[in-house]
Amino acid sequence: MIYQKRFFSFLTLLSVSVLVLSSCTPAFKTTAEECITFSPVTLVKTKTTDNTEFQTLADRPSNDYKLYLEDALNSLKGIQSKASDGTTSALSVDEQTAIQFILDKTNEKMGYVLENNKVKSASNPLDYIESLIAATDADEIIQTFVDAKQNVAQAIAKDNSVCNYRNSAITILVEDPDAPLDNNIVKTVNAQLDINYNPFNDESDRNVDQTILISLDEPISDLDLIERQAKSFAGINRIAGQKFKSTGVSPSKIRQVNISDSETNETFFFDDDFDELKLGQIVSTLFNTECTDDQGVRTACPDTVTTRTPRRDECNGGLDDNNVEQTNETNQIQENSFDVVVGNPDLENIQRLRLEVDYPNSEIRMYASKYADAILDAIVLDPNAPTPEEIIYNPTACEQQAVLDELFELTPEDERNAPGFVGVRLTAVGDPNYDLIEILDEDGEPVLDNGNKTYTDPTPIFTFIITTEIPEDRQ
Repeated sequence: MIYQKRFFSFLTLLSVSVLVLSSCTPAFKTTAEECITFSPVTLVKTKTTDNTEFQTLADRPSNDYKLYLEDALNSLKGIQSKASDGTTSALSVDEQTAIQFILDKTNEKMGYVLENNKVKSASNPLDYIESLIAATDADEIIQTFVDAKQNVAQAIAKDNSVCNYRNSAITILVEDPDAPLDNNIVKTVNAQLDINYNPFNDESDRNVDQTILISLDEPISDLDLIERQAKSFAGINRIAGQKFKSTGVSPSKIRQVNISDSETNETFFFDDDFDELKLGQIVSTLFNTECTDDQGVRTACPDTVTTRTPRRDECNGGLDDNNVEQTNETNQIQENSFDVVVGNPDLENIQRLRLEVDYPNSEIRMYASKYADAILDAIVLDPNAPTPEEIIYNPTACEQQAVLDELFELTPEDERNAPGFVGVRLTAVGDPNYDLIEILDEDGEPVLDNGNKTYTDPTPIFTFIITTEIPEDRQ
């Protein structure tokens, strides 16, 4: 089992409306020019009392689109608990509670609803827009999406041009039928759809990347990069170029969802690998939060919250050796955590939770960590066995910079001035209950296996056996 991190650039997206404008295609356009042609899309939905405006049903006969989390959540039906000796049994109360926490979280973040332990529907803009892109039924298709996919397929067939489609003019309006006509828009979803193919980029492996970025109320073009990341609701679908279909659904290599909430400092992440690892991973992370005033300036936290004590002197106020005022983070960083199973010490006051669906091995594993991230302090006696005092958990930007500054000062001057000096770096500290831990020798160098780094697998809190049939594309 391997847990692998992947990094894709998530931009920011918004959604759709029923007014379809067909694009005008002048003659003699190059493939690249054809690809950038798009028409604005505006869709109108009616407000519901249960937030199901974007409801997308699973297993629709008129649309082969598969919901993002459909396979992962369906694999939970009838699961058995697996002990360390390999024996199986019915789920314990704690295990049932932990699984229900996952189901509740997917409902909260993406509106997933199960019926008889099987996904019935999802209600979120991402799945809804994806289903429209995949549509083949005349009542569902949006012509500019149809044209975009056909242009990408044409570029793949010609194999001599990039194809970069971007439509940032996708809007979904949610109307309240009981409100006055001049003030009946209760929600606006803005979306951006990118479909990119580059036959000349060997690193891309000639993949097609379909990315959807979503923003509520604010047009994507009005948000800078930081704002997009803070309010991110994005999905990516990576498809092998040779398997891309101009109509309907193309088989995925990787699908991902990323939802960030700037108010709670929580992220919800889903990674689905169809190609190599064949893992589906649902990840929930809650970071610490800076306390701020109405202008967004960091300030002292209320007495009602637990705050973090700075681990570096450079970050607790006062003056430095040159009588320069230092950053003061004392009582200004709120410590956050969440409980999955109250009364279970491994699943209380945690900051990271991951459910990993291992389709080839018919196994599901749950991992938890008490911290979001950690680094080594500048001075550590044994990097392979640091003490708790030598680890900074959930470091702030101030603490990270303080460690870097000290590491630089500890570096001999002749080494710093050498032509090949590339600077100093922070050393991350993984959680053996959550992260892959790189195996190092006594000198701190990576232990290699056929030239590849080796790792120790994390220890799961719970392990389950899948009893339902594994989808063919997961085996």
